[in-house]
Amino acid sequence: MKEKPEGSRLYYIGGITGSGKTSVSREVAQNTPETVVVYGSKLLMEHFGCRSYDELNSVSDYKQKKGRIEIFSNLVGTEAKNVLVDGHYVIFIRDGKPARTVDEEWIVNFQALIHLITDPNIILERLLKDVQDFSRRIKNLIESDETVLDRIKRSQENSMDQAQNLANHISIPLRIVDNSSDLQKTAQKVKAIISGDKY
Repeated sequence: MKEKPEGSRLYYIGGITGSGKTSVSREVAQNTPETVVVYGSKLLMEHFGCRSYDELNSVSDYKQKKGRIEIFSNLVGTEAKNVLVDGHYVIFIRDGKPARTVDEEWIVNFQALIHLITDPNIILERLLKDVQDFSRRIKNLIESDETVLDRIKRSQENSMDQAQNLANHISIPLRIVDNSSDLQKTAQKVKAIISGDKY
């Protein structure tokens, strides 16, 4: 395995919309010294001067890829000991086809990939509670004639496949964490990963 550069220890914590990655990341950061969370989409929006997700979606895939490489390759220089990057492995916004959001050029600097999986029924419950942002979050799953629950299931399968392919291709550890039950228990598992790269 390639030697990681000195500096902050970087971890990519991903999963589909509604898998709970933002809640888990925040919980871990609040209870783990010298640990911060950065949000992939927000960093990209700032990089391109976008004020909304719609504006970001209008930026070409090529430019977004270059932006991610530039932004995330520099995270090793962050002052915190641990950096959790909250993002998606894939996102479904173009004709129902998965668009990869993790680029090998910057993920090679990471200590491990973390993938949150969650019972599809629980994800659906979470999305339905988020009334204000429901439409955008559903679009982030997949656009097709499937039921919402089928979309969630297929999206989670695609995301898992992408994470596994990345891990295998560049020989980086992939840790699968089930977030279907207690938030604190899930956060403890993630804390164990960033403490010793296992749980």
